[in-house]
Amino acid sequence: MRLRSGLITALLALAAALLPAFGSAQGTPVPPECTTPPPSWEQIEQLIATPAPPEPERSGTLPWGEQVSLEDLLAIRATVDQFIACSNTGEPLRVYGLYSDAYLQRLLTRDRPLIDVERYDSLATPVPAEPANGATLVEIRGARNILATGQLGAIVTIAYPSVPEPKTFFFTFRYIDDDLRIDDILGELTFSLP
Repeated sequence: MRLRSGLITALLALAAALLPAFGSAQGTPVPPECTTPPPSWEQIEQLIATPAPPEPERSGTLPWGEQVSLEDLLAIRATVDQFIACSNTGEPLRVYGLYSDAYLQRLLTRDRPLIDVERYDSLATPVPAEPANGATLVEIRGARNILATGQLGAIVTIAYPSVPEPKTFFFTFRYIDDDLRIDDILGELTFSLP
C-alpha cells in the first residue's frame, strides 16, 4: 500500500513537471462536435438593453500570471475545441454561447445595425464550412492564471485553410457557474455578426 502511495505521488510530481510542455497542446485530427447551446433571443435582447461594460485596457502586453493547474488546462482546451467546432458548423449563436455575458455584450453593442429578432433567426440557420475549409487548432501555450483579474489566459494558434499562415490570439477565460467562458480575445480575430 505504501509503495502504491509513493508511486501515485511520483506520478503526480511528474505530471506537474510536464505541465508546461502540456501547455503547448497540439491539435486533434478530428475536431469534437459542437455541443454548446446558443443563447436565446431573450438573453440576447436583455444583453443589448443593458449598458455594456467598458472595454478592457489593451496595453499590447500579455498579462503575466502563475501556471494553471492541469484541470484548468483541460478546461481551456475543451473550451477552445468547442470554439473551433462551433465556428466550423457555421453557427455563430453557438459560438456566442461560449462567451461571458460581458464579452458578448461588448461584441453586440459594437455591431451596427444592432441584432434584431429576424437577424437572430437567420444566424440560427447553420452554414457549415466544408470539411477542407474548417479551422483547426495548432496549439495552446502559455496558459496562466491572471492573478490581478481572476481570469485564465492562453495563447491559441488556429489554422484557417484560406489563410497562408496560422493566426495567433490571446484568449482570456473566466469561470461562470463552473463553466469556463471566453471573456476576451486579443489578436487577429474579431468575431462579428455577418
